Amino acid sequence: MMLNKMENKNLGEFPENEKEVNFEEKKNYQRMIAGQLGEKLISYNPGLTKMLHSPIASIFLQQMLYWWKKGHYPDWIWKTIEEMEEETGLTRTQQDTAIKILKDEKCKILKTKLKGVPPIRYFQINFEILSSKIVKFNEEERKKEEKERKKNMLKMDN
Repeated sequence: MMLNKMENKNLGEFPENEKEVNFEEKKNYQRMIAGQLGEKLISYNPGLTKMLHSPIASIFLQQMLYWWKKGHYPDWIWKTIEEMEEETGLTRTQQDTAIKILKDEKCKILKTKLKGVPPIRYFQINFEILSSKIVKFNEEERKKEEKERKKNMLKMDN
């Protein structure tokens, strides 16, 4: 499968210029790509990755956010290692790393517990802490952008 020159009988040649693609065509390309991958696509937020300093922790947390309130237990999400790997592609080692980062004394976004025989992993997101970290991160990013903007304005004045 060539990703740079995909063809589809309904779409024709992949456009060379992004401006040539209208909204409906974009939806068609998304469906075509998803169909060719044969997998579900997961949402990814690069800002969360930047905030957590870890793409692995970001992917793991975003999948937890997807499953929040969709299970049988209020405020708790249960996922086996195998399910999480199937949904995200994260290996057991990567999942363990993500959990460690999200539970870390500095972060405290995620709580975990094991229940049952065999033990099943349960996760709880601390939304109060997550929300305050996002607000703080956004404020810091805004300050950095403002500082950079002022720096660029000074360069233009000189």
